Order: sequence, then structure tokens, then C-alpha cells
Amino acid sequence: MKVIWAIARALLLEIWRMRALMIFVGLVVSVYTLGFGAWVYVSEDRMDNKVQTFLSYSLSIMSVLGTFLVIFLSALTICRDIKRKEIFTISTKPVSRHCYLLGKLAGMAVFYLIFVAVNGILIYGIANHARNVEVSADEAKVLKHIVFAARESAKPDLGSEEELKDFVKDDVEAKIKAQIAESPERYQQNPNLENLLRGKMMAEAVQHERNKRSTVGPGGSKIWYFKGVNSIDRENDLLYVRFKQEVSLVPSDERLSNIWYYGARDLATSGYDGRYNNDGRRETIRAVHEFPVEAKMASEEGDFYISYVNDPRANEGASVAFQADRADKAGLEVLYVVGSFEQNFIRTLLLIFMRGFFLSILGIALGAWLSFPVAVLALLMVYLLGVSSEFINSAMKWEGGDFQTKVSKVIMNIFPHLAAYDPVPMIEKGLLVQGTMIGECAFYMLLIKGGVVALLGYVVFRLRELARVIV
Repeated sequence: MKVIWAIARALLLEIWRMRALMIFVGLVVSVYTLGFGAWVYVSEDRMDNKVQTFLSYSLSIMSVLGTFLVIFLSALTICRDIKRKEIFTISTKPVSRHCYLLGKLAGMAVFYLIFVAVNGILIYGIANHARNVEVSADEAKVLKHIVFAARESAKPDLGSEEELKDFVKDDVEAKIKAQIAESPERYQQNPNLENLLRGKMMAEAVQHERNKRSTVGPGGSKIWYFKGVNSIDRENDLLYVRFKQEVSLVPSDERLSNIWYYGARDLATSGYDGRYNNDGRRETIRAVHEFPVEAKMASEEGDFYISYVNDPRANEGASVAFQADRADKAGLEVLYVVGSFEQNFIRTLLLIFMRGFFLSILGIALGAWLSFPVAVLALLMVYLLGVSSEFINSAMKWEGGDFQTKVSKVIMNIFPHLAAYDPVPMIEKGLLVQGTMIGECAFYMLLIKGGVVALLGYVVFRLRELARVIV
């Protein structure tokens, strides 16, 4: 009980010290959010585009501004006490060092929680009010089924990794035997060389087969099967087929004529239930496009089939490929509603809070044994590396060798993967913020990395000599 009371006193003291800053920051961000919200009503753009832009920019600005506030405040809070010798007056009270640190951390948590909650309420209020404004039928449909929705993505079943390996195995082994026959002495001298060659050729063959199953030649057609397309309201919801096309030969106008068939049955044997050709309009290549499909077009079990027809005349003899440009992206996917916007918005705010809370743990730990400028620079470095971790890893993968890539991954795993836990791009597109993402953020970033940082900060602060008694 004494420990809890000591932590509570330290917490109240920290909140009282930050009262002026809390009010100032709250006013600044509130004025910004309200001002940006007014733009939603005065701009002449489509309402769905305006709401998406508002959600993206307002949440991003709130996250970035809150992050910098946390960085400076968490590093300042202990450094200021030590510099002004205010920590001496605290240490004379029955407050142990671990209670002192916990109070500081709790104060930062309360401050940032209030910051995120207040701005989240403002952002949601403005966006929700825009949802009820009278708009055209097309805008209302997009607002309901894309913007104010939580959607999951189903990707085509191209075969598992093991199935693809079995499919290309005979061809790979034949190529390996042919290459060994050209220089048998080389492979006899180095027995491991054959295994290295097999691994490389197998990876290339699997990727080639996967790309082949995503490509439609001139005059051809292809059917893709999607499973688990279970919308929460089959009678009223819409599915959205999203695609991005690459071509072997670029058409003169850099556009394609797209003809799609879809339904809940295997189109090769049972025909089709619906068709889409964008009213004859041609769509640009290398750009993301979507078209709506009634959710009831998928079966009650979640089976959904899509067929694409490549018109050789309209597409000037080009092969059309729906290949993923990144491992977590897809050239062809089906988006279906699985939750509400409110649920998704709360998850977004929770992830923003957890990202900032980790930085506050790090800031307090660094402030316990570093000067304020050094602690802030270290925090900024961690933040910048955290938000660019995926870019650095992908750059090393393409530009560096295997050794550099492995070293880069080891180093970057030390830092928090803040970019991997950024929910703003997802809620902007109406995609579900996965519970697994929140769980990973809480476990790996807060509990594991945050716990290690907090323990090291406590050990250093406990051993640190704050004052010397002179007799």
C-alpha cells in the first residue's frame, strides 16, 4: 500500500508540473484539428476523398506531434529534476527510486493518453458528422463500404509454398543435372555447391511459377479462387475487387480494357454470376483500381471466383500480370467488410498510444543517466530508425549481399519497428487494424523491448550517485 501511495504521489506531482503544457498542446492540436475539419465542408472535392484525407492527415499529425512531445518531455522530466536539484527534495520523502521512476512513467502515460483520447474524440466527431452530410448515391456508397468500414483482404489461392515446390521439382532437378554435367569436377570438389545451386534454382522456379499463375496472355483468360470471403452482412455489404496490372508490352495510351467475370461457383464449369468491364472505359496500368461486387455474390461458405479476359485487340497483344510488388501486397485481392469503423478507430488510437508510450519508457530510461541534449538525440535516432526500418531492410535486400542483409536485420531488430505498427494507412483505406498487430506491438515492443529498456534504466538510476554528502 505504501508503494502504491508513493507512486500515486509521484504521478500527481508529474501531472501538476505538466499542467500548463498539457493545456497549451491540447489547445494547439484542437485548433488544428477543428481548422482542418472545416476544410472538409468548404472544399469542393468528393466527400469520400475529403474524409479519407482528413483521417489520414489529422491522425498522422497527431501521431507525429505527440511523438515529438513525448520525446522531449520524457527526456526532460528527470534531467530537469536533477539539474534543478528538485530530486533532492523528493528523495527526502518516503519515495524509493523505483517508485519515483514508475511515477514519472505513469505521469507520461496519463499525459499521452489524454492527448490521444481528446484528439481522437475530435477527429471522430468531425468524420462522423461528415458521414451524415447529404451526398450523391455514389459518394454515400463509398463512404459506407470503404471509408467507414473495417475490411479484410482475401488473396487468390495460387498454391502453397510446398505445392509450388512439388510442381517445379522435376524441372529444377533436370536443370541441376544438366548444369553439373557441364562441369562435374567443380561440383565434386565442393559438395555443398550442389545444395546451394538447388536452393537458388528452386526459389527462382517457385517465383516464376507464382508469376505465371498471375499472368494472362493475349486472348487468354484465367480464373482465381478466393476463400474465406465472409462479409458480416451478405445481403447489404459490398465486396471490392482491387487490382494492379503490369504488362509485357505497354499500350499506346498506357491503358487496358478490362473484362471481369465473378461469382460463387467455379466459372470454368458453371458459368458466371456477374460481369464488370467499367462501362467500356480503359484503365491505366501500374495503378490501383477497385470495382464493387455485391457481397452475396460470394457463397455462404466464403467461396468466390474471379475470371479475367485479356482482349488481344483492345490491349494490343500485351500479356497482363497481377503480381505483388511487395510481400505484404497483392496485385489482385478481394476486400470484404468484417467490422465497424468505430472498432477500427479505437484500435488505431490504441496503436498510436502504444508507440508513444514505448518512446516515453525509453526517454525516461535515457534521462535517468544522460544529459537532456544527448537523451533527445538518442531518442530521435531511435524514432527515425524505427519509422524507416522496413525501408532500410528492403534497401539492403536489393542493394547489399546476403551478409549485409543479415547484419542489417540483426541491427534493425534491436530498434522498435514503429513503421510496422503504423495504423494510419490502414484506417485511411478502410482496412481492418488487426488484433494480431496490437498483440505483437504490446508483446514485442512494449513488454520485451520496453521491459529491457526500463530495467536497464532502473539499474543505472539506482546505482547513480545523485548527491554527495560532505562533512
